[in-house]
Amino acid sequence: MKNSKLLTFLKTLNDSELKEWGKYIELNSNKKAKDAITFFNYLKKYHPEFPEKKIAKEVIARKIYPNETNGIKKIENLMFKFGIILEDFLVLDQLKKKEKEREFLLLQSLKERKLDKFFFKKTDELERKWDIEKHVGAEHTHYMYRLQRIRLSHPNYEGRISNNYDVKSLIRNIEQYYLAVKMHLNISDVATHSYVDTKEESVNYQLMPIEQIIAFANTNKGQHSIHVLLFLKIYQAFKGDLNSIGELQELRKLFFENADRFTPGEQSDVVTLYLNFLFFEKYKEGELQAINDLFLLNKFSTEKKFLIYKGHIAIDHFQNIVNIGCAAKELDWTERFIEEYAPYVETGNEDGIALSKMAFYLKKKDYDKVLNTLAQLKFKNAFNNAFGRAMQLIAYFETEGFEELFYNATKSFNLFLIRNKTLSDRHKKSFNNFIIFAKKIDDARNEYKSDIKALKQEILDCKLIVYQSWLLEKLEEAK
Repeated sequence: MKNSKLLTFLKTLNDSELKEWGKYIELNSNKKAKDAITFFNYLKKYHPEFPEKKIAKEVIARKIYPNETNGIKKIENLMFKFGIILEDFLVLDQLKKKEKEREFLLLQSLKERKLDKFFFKKTDELERKWDIEKHVGAEHTHYMYRLQRIRLSHPNYEGRISNNYDVKSLIRNIEQYYLAVKMHLNISDVATHSYVDTKEESVNYQLMPIEQIIAFANTNKGQHSIHVLLFLKIYQAFKGDLNSIGELQELRKLFFENADRFTPGEQSDVVTLYLNFLFFEKYKEGELQAINDLFLLNKFSTEKKFLIYKGHIAIDHFQNIVNIGCAAKELDWTERFIEEYAPYVETGNEDGIALSKMAFYLKKKDYDKVLNTLAQLKFKNAFNNAFGRAMQLIAYFETEGFEELFYNATKSFNLFLIRNKTLSDRHKKSFNNFIIFAKKIDDARNEYKSDIKALKQEILDCKLIVYQSWLLEKLEEAK
């Protein structure tokens, strides 16, 4: 029973939800069926762990039906009924959160019951209410389309506004929704290919090619929603049509001015997947200003709580924000961010938080804290372990009198990379190149003559390497 659908679902309920479900069972059970309440109370005692020895069917059967031979069968029947009741409860729970979906179900019921007066009054009220609300998300136009469609399709619709007006509005809303969603999906497709370096095409060549969508969206821009306009510009940026840092800054400004008109999911995509990538590409091309733009983007998103989802911030977002803050030399802000947002990182990511703190200490040149933090860690995965070792090398390199520790650490790091079976070849190569160049720079700063210029070009030409900017900084100091 431990891995049953019922218990799997029940584990996701918090204490308050479990209590509400108990009340729902009472309302939806036969008053004479006391065994249903008894069964619920028994399960409640062991929520959410549900230890196997306590929730085996035969164990529960002996508790609820001590004098019956078919107790296990009755428990199975109760589980089946409880599963149906729980699914209904979960649907009702969602309806409490999805006000608009509840309204559509109500309208459908009024329509079927021929309560026309109330149906049309309700559609008019909703249209006025939703039209004056902030148009949050591309789905807003879809809701307006569905509202107008259910009214227009009513058999007793008599053109309460004008038929022509309603049809045109209906078409416009569904077109705006389609344009925004189509471009959003294509941007995600292009962005994903950019990250993983694949040539596969999956979204562009659907029934309506994206090129035709873009051509249409580029005409009469004043008629399009902000969602269509922003996604249009982002798509053009990925395709290289918006190529200058100034154009990307205008794009960022457009998002800042209209961010509250996007859903949390759209906001997160625009920040973490699209604009971050576009500005970072500019930084790699030599646009140093792009780091400041990335910092402003992360600062804005943090202040607006865009990256908090269900009470948590993803560890990769947390680390990215810390790294950008350090690169932009906004150390006071970065320190406050770490203190405020580390508690929002989900349990189990302690290594990631520690590495972010170490990156911050490196930027502050507090190498003792780097090494002290590292000494307390027992890494759970090889990738974090490798980054910890790389930061250890930097701290040894930067600390006077630690030359032997630096040399020994390069050997143990190399051995770790050789023996590790989980790191990809690309990651191994990136860390190995870092070790090689760190040793060369260490040699260069201790030699009377060294070809610094040639070494710098080697580092710049290297495509797979971590901490490249630090290596270049140390090379300049070695001149």
